[in-house]
Amino acid sequence: MKKTLKIFSIVIVSVFVLLLVVPIFVVGKIGPIVKTEANKLLDAKVEFSDLKLSLIRNFPYASINLKDLCVSGKGAFDQDTLISIDNVGAVVNLKSIFGNNGYEVTKVFVEKPYIMAMKLEDGSVNWDITKDTGSEKEKKEKESDSQFVLQLKDVRINDGEIFYLDDSTKMQAHIDGLFLGLKGDMTAQTTDLNLHTGAKGISFINGGISLLNDASLDIAADISADLENNKYSLKENSIKLNEIILSLDGWVEMLDNDGIDMDISLNSEGISFKDLLSMIPAFYMKDFQSLSADGSLSIEAWAKGLFIGDTLPSFNLAIGVKDGKFKYEMLPESVNNIQINASVENPGGDADLTTISVPTFSLSMAGQALRATLEAQHPIRDLQFDATVDGAINLENIKRVYPLPDSIELKGLVNAAMAVSAVMSDIENKRFENISATGDFSIKDVVADISDMPVVKIQNATASISPANMLLSDLSVNVGSSDIQASGKVSNYLAYLLKDDMLEGNLTVKSSMLDLNELMTGEKTTDDDSDTIAMQAIEVPKNLNLALAVDIDNLLLRQMKLSNIIGRVSMKEGVLSMDKLSMNAFNGTISANGSYSTKDNAKMPALDINVEIGNAKFAQTFRELELIQKIVPIFEKTGGDYSMKLNLNTILNENMSPLLSSITSSGLLATGNIDVKGLKVLEVLSNTIGTDKLQNIQAKDVSVNFSIENGKLVTKPFNIKMGDILMNLSGETGLDQSINYVANITLPQGIASGYSGTVPVTIGGTFSSPKIGVDVKDVASTAIKQTITNNLDKVVGDSIASKIRSTDLSETILNEAREAGNKLIEEAKAEGEKLVEKADNPLKKIAAQKSADLLVQNAQKQADKLMEEAEAKIAASKHE
Repeated sequence: MKKTLKIFSIVIVSVFVLLLVVPIFVVGKIGPIVKTEANKLLDAKVEFSDLKLSLIRNFPYASINLKDLCVSGKGAFDQDTLISIDNVGAVVNLKSIFGNNGYEVTKVFVEKPYIMAMKLEDGSVNWDITKDTGSEKEKKEKESDSQFVLQLKDVRINDGEIFYLDDSTKMQAHIDGLFLGLKGDMTAQTTDLNLHTGAKGISFINGGISLLNDASLDIAADISADLENNKYSLKENSIKLNEIILSLDGWVEMLDNDGIDMDISLNSEGISFKDLLSMIPAFYMKDFQSLSADGSLSIEAWAKGLFIGDTLPSFNLAIGVKDGKFKYEMLPESVNNIQINASVENPGGDADLTTISVPTFSLSMAGQALRATLEAQHPIRDLQFDATVDGAINLENIKRVYPLPDSIELKGLVNAAMAVSAVMSDIENKRFENISATGDFSIKDVVADISDMPVVKIQNATASISPANMLLSDLSVNVGSSDIQASGKVSNYLAYLLKDDMLEGNLTVKSSMLDLNELMTGEKTTDDDSDTIAMQAIEVPKNLNLALAVDIDNLLLRQMKLSNIIGRVSMKEGVLSMDKLSMNAFNGTISANGSYSTKDNAKMPALDINVEIGNAKFAQTFRELELIQKIVPIFEKTGGDYSMKLNLNTILNENMSPLLSSITSSGLLATGNIDVKGLKVLEVLSNTIGTDKLQNIQAKDVSVNFSIENGKLVTKPFNIKMGDILMNLSGETGLDQSINYVANITLPQGIASGYSGTVPVTIGGTFSSPKIGVDVKDVASTAIKQTITNNLDKVVGDSIASKIRSTDLSETILNEAREAGNKLIEEAKAEGEKLVEKADNPLKKIAAQKSADLLVQNAQKQADKLMEEAEAKIAASKHE
């Protein structure tokens, strides 16, 4: 007996060891299979960090786990993750691993799947990653060759997250906390399936409107499945969406032609009016537990028939509310007499046969009634609709019936009485004789005070509608410290509202103050904030074609203050154009033409503008204009006024600042009176030249041609005359404030220790740390000519010349000439030494030394010439 137990124990241990060791060898076989199958099916990059196989956990089945699975797209989506999963597991029939008839997968579980589905404006999608596998015959042959045979009995998904972003329709959806449990014998021809699925939060936005916001969903259903015929009949089931609990009756059949046949209906017994309110995000997300509601509610919904391609089954959804009422327990007022009768239905087939009917929608809030109706049909082919709205709302009463945050204050009265009946084709083709549109609306004394945002006040707004136009007779609005008064006419407003078509119109706009620092940031600002404001680029809507006649007394933009702005501004297809705008700025006048465009890139606007500035102040321009601070810092130290013609083309960044590398510009700056003081570059230049006359620049009638290109401000040669000093200057300033200029400075006699002439100077470095260079050779040459001219006659002396000219004795003449020559050389040396001693800066000392050397050389030449003249005189006297 003991021997038998020992043998049994050895066998058990051996089997256990085998179950631990075998996976080490088998994993090498499974890993390549997974990647091979994925590469066969997908045109995407598939990665995973680890693949494990266990023969113990689900013995006699094998467990396979794939860790950190990631599928990323290609092409336009090569940087985007389509799918990532923390862990994918499967249970496989152990026998099938060692056989050649395929791998039977009976259970699949997925932990924390993440899916990001995207559709771009051009219609391309990131989930189109399956490879084209050829004809249907080839596909079936490949499917038959596949090594996977699914015989599922259990599928589980835990804590999933799905995003859907559609740029083409501006639709967004988000599912968080997704879970799924599906059990049943899916290898049988008929079976009972147990389904439990849902999500902790579902959000859905369409057209900028939030239709669901973090709504919860829980579905539990028992389904009778005919897997051979793909027909599923609903048995016991429950669907809970927020607080609404529904159930479905009927069946669904999946057809071979990718169609779905169905006959299902909704059971809505037990739903209350409050449950219906839970479907509205504004109610469900705000103190829903303190909300009480009364009134009868009826919901009917069913769908029957074939759904394939564009063919719809017949369906109907009808909602009715009678004598509805709701009230928050902490608020004094309720919304009463809510009456709703609404339905959406289709007889089956064409989606264009869908009709929408809302014959009744009304409510009463604090004694004021609001009523609306809507009838619509042919939504696909040519929308036909009749709509009315009639009523008044006192905005102050909203806080009495709905728990607005303390940071929001609303006041004012809104009235509307309008009716529109039209067919979309008539609207699009402007057949206004076929359209009925009448009524008006008004807004009076409205105040919206929201924390951290400028206060909005609408003193008055009145408009009336006709088929062709909306006439805005009076609009008076304050936003923070800004005010706007407008009147005029807009057309095509129905197509604009219904199809986002082009809105056209002509308006007159006036303002005593426009603070763009507030309007462009949406935040309250002060004067101290103006230089640190992080603005966002404003997009010019592509569906606007408006012409505006503007008259603005004052406008603030960062630190720039403009006034008396008059002219015309137009907006068309994403471009704002300025036509003959005149204004006061920088203590001068400005006229401007040009454009601001977000047509090609909403985040990086393009600015193209022609400006003429008259009699503006340099210093004020520097203080108020950021661009000048960056590329012409000399304006800060410049007094006087200027006029300028400027053509500027640049890209603006997301904060509305010029992208310096993109600037191209040309212009002419002229000033009749300029005064530059306190510049480091002038201080260093003056010390180098050796005169304080260059410490400050005071000049008249200066004209500068300039351009900005390749990141540099380039100035063509121009003259600055400061008394008797003339400076010719040209060069460039980098947008990093580096400088590279050449100056030719012409100095008169007596300015720089007796020197006169032109001094070539190079100016490099930066404005705050300049580097001055001087052409020593040229300066020395000039200085030598001056010194010789000024001193030679003095050195020779009239007495020596007269002696040479008056003597008749040959020996005496030669001695006198030799003596005069030697004296000339000695005095040249002495004069040169004096020049060197007088030099009080490096530039003068270099020039003086060279001048001294050349003085001696020239004195020697003069001495030789004296000897030649003496010999010539002796020879001439002998022939007489």
